[in-house]
Amino acid sequence: MLVPTTAMGATLGLLIKTLYKKNDSFGSILGLLYGYNTLGAVLGCNYC
Repeated sequence: MLVPTTAMGATLGLLIKTLYKKNDSFGSILGLLYGYNTLGAVLGCNYC
């Protein structure tokens, strides 16, 4: 389970790095990404 967990955790970091280079409205997009990430974590915990 270490490899899938690490890969899933790395995706947010890669998205942030990519969007930082390409987008002027980085702050609002970053907020949305963290919000969706948190929502997914909460839903995942409630589902299990």
